[in-house]
Parts: sequence; structure tokens; C-alpha cells
Amino acid sequence: MPYCSDLVKKMTSFGFSRLLGETRLRQAEYLLRSSQLSVAGISAAVGYENPENFIRAFKKAENMTPSQFRAFRRKFL
Repeated sequence: MPYCSDLVKKMTSFGFSRLLGETRLRQAEYLLRSSQLSVAGISAAVGYENPENFIRAFKKAENMTPSQFRAFRRKFL
């Protein structure tokens, strides 16, 4: 497994955990824009076992909760 982590870091300049987190959040943004799934449903779809952890990670990355993001996108974009 260390080989895979090293390879990912060399290819992307991100560690595996960071790359996975970024990928999950980008997918969550897509689902928030394009689906009617609940926040808990999106959380599960992108690989979070606990919706509260998903909301916390999303808020840290985007400075708003997933629900706020969805409302903002609908209102302004």
C-alpha cells in the first residue's frame, strides 16, 4: 500500500487522503446541483458513513453547509 500512496502523491502532488476527500466533495457538489437527494443521501453516495462528518468536511472546504450551497446555487446560478 505505501507504493500506491507514493505513486498517487507523485502523480497528483496530493496525498491519497486529500485526493479522496477532494474527489468526494466535488462529487457531492455535483449531486447537490443536479439531484434531489437529501444531504444524508449524498453523504452516503460519496462515501461518508456519518452525515455529520460530511457536513463538517463540506463546510470546512466551502465555508457553507451543503444545504446552504444548494440554496445558493438555486438562487443565484
